[in-house]
Amino acid sequence: MQPEMNEAAPPPVIQAGDGRTLSRAEFLSLLRNYNCFLKDQSQLHLGFSQGADGEVVVEGFLNICWGVRRPIRLKIQDDKQMLPFAPQISPDPISPVSPLGNKRGMTRWGEYVDLHQIDEMSETAKETVVTSPLPGPVVYETTTLRPVRQKNPELEAESNLFRCMSDASLVKRRRGRGKSAAQREKERQHRFSINGHFYNYKTAVFTPSFGTPTKVRISTRMTTNRVIEQLLHKFKIENDPQEFALYCVHQSGEKRKLSNRDQPLWERILQGPSDDIMKIFMMDMDEREVSNDVAQYLNLELPILEQVLLKLREEESREIQSVINRGLGLMSWTNMSDKGATVQPQEEGVKPTQAHRPDIMSRILEANKGVDHTLVQGDVALSKRRNAMKCWSEHCKWGKSYNGLVEVPYTVSEYYYDSEKASIKTAMEMFHRRTCVRFVPRRGQSDYLSIESDLGCWSTIGRDGGQQVVSLSVYGCLDRGTVQHELLHALGFHHEHTRSDRDQYVRINWENIPAVNAFDFHKMDTNNLNTPYDYSSVMHYGRTTFASTLGADTITPIPDSFVPIGQREDMSDIDILRINKLHLKEKEDDSHCVLFLKNFKSGAVSDRIVD
Repeated sequence: MQPEMNEAAPPPVIQAGDGRTLSRAEFLSLLRNYNCFLKDQSQLHLGFSQGADGEVVVEGFLNICWGVRRPIRLKIQDDKQMLPFAPQISPDPISPVSPLGNKRGMTRWGEYVDLHQIDEMSETAKETVVTSPLPGPVVYETTTLRPVRQKNPELEAESNLFRCMSDASLVKRRRGRGKSAAQREKERQHRFSINGHFYNYKTAVFTPSFGTPTKVRISTRMTTNRVIEQLLHKFKIENDPQEFALYCVHQSGEKRKLSNRDQPLWERILQGPSDDIMKIFMMDMDEREVSNDVAQYLNLELPILEQVLLKLREEESREIQSVINRGLGLMSWTNMSDKGATVQPQEEGVKPTQAHRPDIMSRILEANKGVDHTLVQGDVALSKRRNAMKCWSEHCKWGKSYNGLVEVPYTVSEYYYDSEKASIKTAMEMFHRRTCVRFVPRRGQSDYLSIESDLGCWSTIGRDGGQQVVSLSVYGCLDRGTVQHELLHALGFHHEHTRSDRDQYVRINWENIPAVNAFDFHKMDTNNLNTPYDYSSVMHYGRTTFASTLGADTITPIPDSFVPIGQREDMSDIDILRINKLHLKEKEDDSHCVLFLKNFKSGAVSDRIVD
């Protein structure tokens, strides 16, 4: 819809209020989009004119929603005592000829009747407004709110009162001059209202329904205070304009108060015509603004808000626990220093080396303090379906899919944040890149891993059937090595130090192990898959695991006691080799497990993900 230009085009730069400027193209585009959005409501289209001073003035209707919390007071007038009414024109002069500009000088974006042009009424129209005087005298008190009639029982039923007619109702009257006397009488007896509130002298003090819209005709020259005055004048509201303010309320819930120098129509134009994006409310002056960071929670339903609060409490608990853990760690280093151990100071911002970090098993045992069910070897949950920890049978292993890959279905609890879920998936990627195992999201499979943030880090050994919980607490269990450690348990692997041939490689220092933990160091009848003992396995205990005395060795490598044990970061090459060998069948030569095994033996360990 193109404008009909009767005068010069707008200047190259248009002032859009509060120091903002628009180019001519931007301005015309805003108006075009605005009016196209309201194409079916041509009476709401915006038009503009250019004053003698060169200022571009936009004129039109503005939707304002009621948002007052306290009652408003309405002037009242008896419908049988209404005087000839001349419409109140907008108090916004643009030219000496017309308060809002001459229609011939306006560039219109759509056809509509100029309400402000109605400054005279024909005698016929006036007759539709003038009514006979009230039969009884009316005495008004000091306030115009409660006129007191001299008691007349016949008039008690006639308690509904007209408000002063709006401009829109006058247009309707003017257009209806050709109506019959009966039709005009029927319209005359209609009771006017504010958003459905039909009021009389008993109900002239009321609170409009929150959010109900009304329209007021304004221009971009009118500031916030003048728009409020215009709205109060339209409905003959007696309240002081200083009691109210205009607020821009966005879809997110953000609420911004318009200052006295702001021009509400410009705010509407710049935000667009859609009330779904932003509404302008008239509210009490003392209403509080709402910032955007708070507004994001305003439109949420109660259950969602409760979840948000729960997350905030959990985050607070984690921060508290983190401070406690740092304090405990500092105490441990202090104790070691007192016993003669050398502790090198760490420079600020320098990442700690492996020598300074506790091994995986130490971190797991720290996280498992307070676990209220039985765990053997520190992090192994007992199977509900098997009588022993052995996992040799085919039923204990995860099956292969049609493509030769070992697929392990899993679910991840919604308790985790997205960043925490990403940490778990990162740990799984090593399996995907270098083994024939794939952890795949569950799609209705009956046997699957349920990864949950229970108390501590633990898992059962091998495939247990049904829902199989792998606990990875957010408090200390989400580093890559720990996640891989528990997933290896779920695939069927034990701790390295429990191997049947371990006495050839490590010495167990029973004198440093509490009696209650002695079972955790017993050898098991394991299937070693014809692989060497691996000091660097992610499944190996640390040197001081379960020590009865701080710093005492419970496991010592032999013959070289200085060999480091207790992985800290990732699966070793032998861990990866065992995964592929565990899932091989005799005389199998077309499996992805064979592919990875051949690559490993040739030294060309693939980092390529095989689907």
